[in-house]
Formats: sequence, structure tokens, C-alpha cells
Amino acid sequence: HAWKILQMGRIGWEETLLTEEQKKHYVIIDRNVQSKAPVAVIQGALDALPVATKSMDVVIMPHTLEFESNPQQVLREAKRVLRPEGKLLFLGFNPRGLYRLFHYRLCGRKGIPWCGHFISQHRMHDWLSLLNFEFESDSYSFLPSRKFRQIETVVGKYAPSLTIGYAIIAIKRTYTMTPITPAWASSRLFSPDPVTDSVSRYSNDQDKS
Repeated sequence: HAWKILQMGRIGWEETLLTEEQKKHYVIIDRNVQSKAPVAVIQGALDALPVATKSMDVVIMPHTLEFESNPQQVLREAKRVLRPEGKLLFLGFNPRGLYRLFHYRLCGRKGIPWCGHFISQHRMHDWLSLLNFEFESDSYSFLPSRKFRQIETVVGKYAPSLTIGYAIIAIKRTYTMTPITPAWASSRLFSPDPVTDSVSRYSNDQDKS
């Protein structure tokens, strides 16, 4: 079984990471289709995907939400097209990352990706939890620079909050709610029989009086 993979938004490096076999089952949905790509690219809105419900095994979101006006709706669409137990791979920029803070101090928010609305890893966890996703793994990324690697070593456990970006792999879970009858519902304390019997006795006593 070949996995059907959907990528939401094109970033241009797809051909460097995919095998020829993977390209056959890989689709990109993007608002703009300007140039040829090594995989199928379909023009469409990310908040209303032209994709059948529960049809994808994997959905990849490479910095997708940072540039969307309604990121939560885009995330709901990702859930919709995923089959049960399908996997979501989300890549995001860290809004509090050291490199972003340095760049913002020097250049402001001009240009891509700095003009995007970055979403913290904590918030992404909240959003995904509300959609019944279960987290499989988290990872972090510093720039491939020796200086930043040295910083990562020094700061130790605080490194995740200082990284330039992060990745989350989450699994779409489908839970079936089973109604549970409360214990008191079957208790004789709330049975109508004793109540009816009491009312009958009271009525008879009143008649006799």
C-alpha cells in the first residue's frame, strides 16, 4: 500500500526529498501554480481543499499556517482529508526564537518569512488537541551554524524555546462515544414503584378518614 501524501502549500524543495516512487503518490495544493513541479500541483484554497474527505494517509504543512488569515480553518481542513489514524506533519517557526528576535531587531518584519504570523508550539498543541490529534513526536531546529549549535549546547533544556523552528508529528484519532448509564438510574431509590405504592396508601388513608 503506497501512502497518499498531501502537502498544503508549495515551498520549492520537494524534489530534493522525494524518491521517484513517492512522487507518484504526492500532491501539492497551493493558491498559485506558477511553475512546473516534480509532483502534481493543484490550485486551490487551503481553507477549502479540493480533496475528498478521509482520502489521505499523510498531510504535510510546511510553515503553512503562518501566512493564512484563518489558520484554524486550514487545520480543520487538514483533519477532514486525513483518514483515521493518518499522520499530520507540521513545520512551524518559533515566534520567540533567538534568530527571529535578532532579525526583527535589525530588519523588522519585512520579507518572507519574517512577515508571517508565527504560531508557538504550545498553541499548536492546544489546537491539535481540540481536534483529537495525538502527538507522536516533537523536534526542534537551530540554524546550521556552529555558533547556534554552541548556544544549543550551553542552554541545554531551554533550547526548545530558543530554536528557529519546530516540527510536530500528530496522529488523527477517532473516538466513539459510548453512553454510560449512571449507577443511580438502576437504583431502587429512584424506582417509580415505591412512590406509586406510597401515593396509593396515602389516598386510601384519606378516604377512610
